[in-house]
Amino acid sequence: MSGLLGGPLLPPAKPMAVSATPEAPETGAYPVARDETDRSVARLAHVLGIFTNFVGPLVLLRLHKRREFVRETCRRTIDFQLTVTGLALAVAVASKFLEEPPDAVAFAMAAMLSLARIVGGIMGAVHGHRGRVFRYWALPLIARRTSRPWERN
Repeated sequence: MSGLLGGPLLPPAKPMAVSATPEAPETGAYPVARDETDRSVARLAHVLGIFTNFVGPLVLLRLHKRREFVRETCRRTIDFQLTVTGLALAVAVASKFLEEPPDAVAFAMAAMLSLARIVGGIMGAVHGHRGRVFRYWALPLIARRTSRPWERN
């Protein structure tokens, strides 16, 4: 079959290279998972963050502190969970002491924070499964510190 000008409708398909391991992130930007243990612990850190707030990732950080990928993943998970917890406390204090916002607004904000915690944990677990460090989207609210001296300006 040909197109309007007599040429083929679609260009020929190029074969795709399929690899069993996920592609590594940019060199030097983030640590890379060395083995399946790193990926499993990263998944667990994000899932535990949903259910135990920052306590589960903190325990994993203490257990696997020599693995750079796990350390970075747990650190980011702890930062995100503490940020969401701080925002939830701010909403609770504001709704308690300020009589202006109705309870429905406080409930809606608490529901959005809970949804952000769940969605962030799931997305982080998927990234951890692929061997990538997940960068949470809500962390501009806190300082993004780094423990790697070669990234400091």
